[in-house]
Amino acid sequence: MGRLLSGLLLASLSASAFADPGDEGQTIQASPLKSRQVQDDGGQQVNVPAAPARIADAWYAHHVLLMTLGAGSRIVATVNHPESQPWMFKVLPALNQATAIQGTTFNAETLLAAHVELVFTALGDRQAIAYRQLGLPVMQMGYTDLAGLKRSMLNTAEALGGAEPRTRALA
Repeated sequence: MGRLLSGLLLASLSASAFADPGDEGQTIQASPLKSRQVQDDGGQQVNVPAAPARIADAWYAHHVLLMTLGAGSRIVATVNHPESQPWMFKVLPALNQATAIQGTTFNAETLLAAHVELVFTALGDRQAIAYRQLGLPVMQMGYTDLAGLKRSMLNTAEALGGAEPRTRALA
């Protein structure tokens, strides 16, 4: 169901929705705050950096939300592959530079060495505990319906630095 909703979301958005802000000469402004509390899809409060620039995404379907919000180029570790999601790597060539793993479990030490600032996982992913024990902020995400997709998009936007009017309009 998550892939279906992701596909519907992708189909409903124009190609311009996938453009990273940096692609148009804009820069992502860091907030003067060093970190802040946001809520993940499981209802947990997570302390995240003000504007995380290096993201690991361990949930296949969640990449579409990061891309939609213009943050796809921030993904430095991924569970997706060009063989299984060729469209994703065509729309976002920067994904070819990300560390790709088989399955959904990142090596936590590798994430630290890559200076990952925020990890997204699927709801219920047991590996989230190991990432947290190493001090990595983890947002557990999940949706199975349109209302959940909207919540997940807004929570993701907040974790990235705040939900702008464009994000609220998309949701």
